Amino acid sequence: MGNGQPLVGTRFTRGLAIAGIVIGIAGIIALGLLAWWNYDGWKKGRDRYPFISWYVAWLGIVGVLHFTITLIVVGPHRVWNYGGVGTAVMVVGAFLATDATWYYDQVRAEFPTLKTRKAA
Repeated sequence: MGNGQPLVGTRFTRGLAIAGIVIGIAGIIALGLLAWWNYDGWKKGRDRYPFISWYVAWLGIVGVLHFTITLIVVGPHRVWNYGGVGTAVMVVGAFLATDATWYYDQVRAEFPTLKTRKAA
């Protein structure tokens, strides 16, 4: 790779790589918009809990933690070899953290989500 030679591949593999870039960027934008709309709905009283916003926040936090721990444990030269494991850790960790956030909200009642309105 370091000898200046271009990477080899078929039209399909190059197209797939470009599609991955486009889908990845669109996915990040879509997650951000979903989190924003969920938060806005929660703030306006349409949604009882901002689950999507919590999930996206925890996904980012767990992802950064996983990347940092992997970087420290295996070193910078091998960090990209652990992408599949990292994805699993991020998704499972984000779901568990969202559930823990909801449980904390229920038990401690310190978030404004438990302030219910009187029925009209």
